[in-house]
Amino acid sequence: LEAQEVQMALLAHSLGFIKAHDREGRCPVFLDDPFHGMGEELKSRALPAVLNLFKDRQVVFLLSDPKETEALRATGTAEKELEIWG
Repeated sequence: LEAQEVQMALLAHSLGFIKAHDREGRCPVFLDDPFHGMGEELKSRALPAVLNLFKDRQVVFLLSDPKETEALRATGTAEKELEIWG
């Protein structure tokens, strides 16, 4: 398997675990660089899929790639944003 395939499988497993164990959607979902290691084409498909999966939940993305941040902004779904430089 390529590294990006492994990353996508880990992300899918994590998201499936969240859906299975918090069916009522009470807990916010925190995703720390969830698309790290994926190619641009895969990232472009993964972000809408994650947003669709958790459309009725609070999702907190911790992103270090400026392109991913811009892609999230472009969806128009981000209600709040906090930028930290370190």
